[in-house]
Amino acid sequence: MTTIETDPVGAEAATFRPSADNHAEVADLLVALRLRQLATLAGISRRLWPESPGAVADVLARLPELAAPQRVLLANDPFFHASFTGLVAALRGHDHAAARRSLARLIPTLLRPAARLLTGPIALEIGPGGTLGLNASGLRLRLGADAAGQTVLIGAADGVLEWRLDRLRRGTIAPGRPGCRSTELVAGTRATAFDGEDERLPQMLVEIGSDPSGFATETVAPATPTVAMREQLAGCFDRLGRCWPEARAEIEAAVRLIVPMRSERTSAFSNTAWQGAIFLRDDFADPLFLIERLVHESSHVRLNAVMVFSPLHHHAWDDRVDSPFRAGPRPVTGLIHGAFVFTRAAEALLRVARDTPAEHRAAAQAGALLDKVENALATVRSAVRLTAHGERLTGEIAAAHAALLEQCGDARPTENPSDYLLEEI
Repeated sequence: MTTIETDPVGAEAATFRPSADNHAEVADLLVALRLRQLATLAGISRRLWPESPGAVADVLARLPELAAPQRVLLANDPFFHASFTGLVAALRGHDHAAARRSLARLIPTLLRPAARLLTGPIALEIGPGGTLGLNASGLRLRLGADAAGQTVLIGAADGVLEWRLDRLRRGTIAPGRPGCRSTELVAGTRATAFDGEDERLPQMLVEIGSDPSGFATETVAPATPTVAMREQLAGCFDRLGRCWPEARAEIEAAVRLIVPMRSERTSAFSNTAWQGAIFLRDDFADPLFLIERLVHESSHVRLNAVMVFSPLHHHAWDDRVDSPFRAGPRPVTGLIHGAFVFTRAAEALLRVARDTPAEHRAAAQAGALLDKVENALATVRSAVRLTAHGERLTGEIAAAHAALLEQCGDARPTENPSDYLLEEI
């Protein structure tokens, strides 16, 4: 189903150095590819969505027409990407019930950018709390708990969405209009939402956890952001912006949703299905640990997008090698990911703590991270068949690793202050 042009993003895509512009280019290519793939599913949607077969099929068939500004709304929308991934996986597994659920979540993410493509109303089910999620910017139609389980019809006039309940309540869906709720953004950022209350999160986490090859999420639950957490997260963005502005700019370009979570076992994670989202345990009091997690997980998001178009190795997806990042042999892709994100996290720690009382602690933690990378690079050199992109990227990682290790000096932690060295990442 996937057709990728030869080297569509150029050699500079697979680079260690943060680049917001480069990520925006790759993200746009990724969403354009997925819109073309969805257009081929227009016929199937008629069977999956009997309530609005013509309207849904028409929107899917015309998605490749979306202009760049509209594609930007989808490029890093984690609900769009997760629903797309779920839909494709369900269709490949001939699970029509799961495909229907994924399509039901996918359509609302398309409504705002694709409003002008609507040729008729689309019937959508209102969530258990009486809200309807529209996209990762956090815009949701809130109709109240008494509307839960009802059907809402969504249409468009001149690109402005209009909704109508069975009970004849009417309104429009646009930023700042009554009936809509926009999730609070991380202070000082342009488009990064901080939200643990979206009704779609719990069930989609369950579905990720049910995938044997995915991340175990059975002990993870979204948490409600607090004022203190918002301030602590904004402070980390501010600190990173002053000490490593390129990294902050890339995070803002790559991450549209940060979800605080409750978990005893997991400090943070991202998932290839949730392009544009990262999940951070809700202990934000330690700014160094928060910055480490923020850079680590956003770097995973960045590299996941790059690897769609720029394969880094010549191995099958399930080829495994020894890894210092997890117990036992792990996929080759995970080994390269680990070297990439650990080295970036180490650089972030050294930059933000330089000339501060936390400098020694940051250097010690960075050194512990870089020790893992050294072992990973040794395995890459001895056991991995790299592509040209892979050679370039691992060469840049090795150069950064050597320079950063020199900055650490003899500092090493007497204890592991980071959960990343205690758990499977």
